[in-house]
Amino acid sequence: MIIWPAIFVSSRWRPRSAAPAAVSAGGALTHRTGDFLYAFQGGGTSSFWRYSMPADSWTAIAPSLAPVGAGGALVQIDWGTIYAFPGGGGQSFFRYSISANSWAHMAPIPAFVDAGGALAYFSGDFIYAFSGGGTSGFRRYSIFADSWTAMTSAPAPVGAGGALAQTSADFIYALQGGGGTGFWRYSIPGNTWVAMAATPAAVSAGGSLAHTGGDFIFALRGGDTSGFWCYSIPANSWVSLEATPATVGAGGALSRVGNNPFLYALRGTNTTTFWQYFI
Repeated sequence: MIIWPAIFVSSRWRPRSAAPAAVSAGGALTHRTGDFLYAFQGGGTSSFWRYSMPADSWTAIAPSLAPVGAGGALVQIDWGTIYAFPGGGGQSFFRYSISANSWAHMAPIPAFVDAGGALAYFSGDFIYAFSGGGTSGFRRYSIFADSWTAMTSAPAPVGAGGALAQTSADFIYALQGGGGTGFWRYSIPGNTWVAMAATPAAVSAGGSLAHTGGDFIFALRGGDTSGFWCYSIPANSWVSLEATPATVGAGGALSRVGNNPFLYALRGTNTTTFWQYFI
């Protein structure tokens, strides 16, 4: 029997302090541990921010080494390190040191990263990536070797709203985006993809995934809609949750917060809106 998160209560969404500037295509969020989330503004800017959950406040930190556009993505791998795509049709890949508040160029990805670019990490040596841009490219980055390896391509081209969520050492789940309903699971040991239950509606710019560490994955639909869903891994099925307080579009992003019962979300759509969701 699948026990879904309880949703029939008064609003689980609440506004938090607005982002320092309007977030657009390439907006991204990440969290791994500690009191802070990290975010790209996107929209062709280099702005990079830190959000304090206890203080509900934002701080501008060292800007990205290049302007961030569509396909911008972030993934925090431990307490001290974040990796990033600036996207925008380029091949750059960066590493950010939290303690030094500084960026470094890493081996460029052998693809052009655009809308639908995404990063995922669980543990160990490898970060997994979509290059997006209407391609099916899927690659693995070795942290230790600073090198990229092409993996089995996604089942179909990935576009705006493409997203990845690694749930274990064995599996990664993915949104196709690009106005499609494709939702897939990638087997890391098998280097193979399988189609899972399609999303309830088409996913576009602002589509995002967040795994909370249990049996559920949460998703923003994006595409200037207020769709918000929960996917049950054991049941391979979706349910619609309480809609976001306003529509989510380009630059929309969703992040888990460790094992806490919260998600955080940027609305994107050239706004500063930032929300917390109580699971």
